[in-house]
Amino acid sequence: MASGTRKPTAVAITFGVLNLIGATLGLCAICAGTVGLLVMANTPDPALQEVMTPNVKFATGVGIALDGISTILILISGIALVMGARWGKAASIGWASFRLPSLALEAFLHFAYVLPDLRQLLAKVNNAEAEFQIRLQMISTVVGFVIAAGYALLLLTVCLTANLTKGNSRPLDEGDYDDE
Repeated sequence: MASGTRKPTAVAITFGVLNLIGATLGLCAICAGTVGLLVMANTPDPALQEVMTPNVKFATGVGIALDGISTILILISGIALVMGARWGKAASIGWASFRLPSLALEAFLHFAYVLPDLRQLLAKVNNAEAEFQIRLQMISTVVGFVIAAGYALLLLTVCLTANLTKGNSRPLDEGDYDDE
């Protein structure tokens, strides 16, 4: 095997695959957010155009950028774990350490700026389709944050627990891979 790699254990491969699944979901979220932003910005319906306030555009753009960075980080850590790189677990912990604060920033932007704008719009719309779209966006925002935060917390907790229960007298990745 290449220098700096060892044969990965089943646990490392499992977490690598979970990270690759997370990267795939992140890529889907980026695509959906970008398409949603473009569709809503170019809709001919004036009621739906009102939804695209400057706060919504800004928060969505920041979210897409942070999700892009997070997706790259989790993809790198997943590949590192599957390939047996010694720094794979550290990369996974690094991803979660980035993802949790970035989710907090995204949540703050959405809950402090976007949702109040959407509530104001909801109070003045007379169009059932526009009302449905606004409510759907509000619900999907909350559900998306819960799912993303839960996934990041789960992986971070398991990685840290696995690292801390093996003793503190060794380097981070020592002993996580079987020698051939």
